[in-house]
Amino acid sequence: MGGKLNHTLPIDNINISGKQTIEERACTLARYIIDSKDTVRGAAKKFRN
Repeated sequence: MGGKLNHTLPIDNINISGKQTIEERACTLARYIIDSKDTVRGAAKKFRN
């Protein structure tokens, strides 16, 4: 394992394009949870495919 993995993150109301690293995805989710005061489960439902 050594390189960074890229994953796409489908998001409805947040403006993100292209692929993100896992670290970027975690930061995006954390920002969403903090800004919206949503729960982790709520955020998972929103960001799910």
